Amino acid sequence: MQTTAEDIRPCLEVPSHWQYRMLTWLQESKNRHQATQGTFFINYLSTNKKRDWSFVQVRELIIHLNSLHSQWTYILNLPPHALPEVKNLLEKDDSLRAIHVVPFSAQEHFYELPAVIQLSDWVLSVETAIIHLA
Repeated sequence: MQTTAEDIRPCLEVPSHWQYRMLTWLQESKNRHQATQGTFFINYLSTNKKRDWSFVQVRELIIHLNSLHSQWTYILNLPPHALPEVKNLLEKDDSLRAIHVVPFSAQEHFYELPAVIQLSDWVLSVETAIIHLA
């Protein structure tokens, strides 16, 4: 018996319940902000601080990307403990308030994360685990 690459390729199947739930979450967010086009998923924090981007760096990236794709949604993936601080930074930043930036953290179940990644057109991450999911 011969094994093909397809036979051994790891695959994560996100249950339809989580796919639907995260699709609904994303669509509701896009509708509120009139973001009608693509989704860019950004994971700028790592389990190793040496790989982390600063908030200033990710801010500059989002502003630049928005100059090219103004109707896009930018999802910032965060660990739960960083969510309040980043929400506060986003609310205080006039430039970012004008852009559809959504802080996100999988808080109810692991499947929230791969479901949101599946909904994204682009994924940028400093952490290889996110790229493996993508």
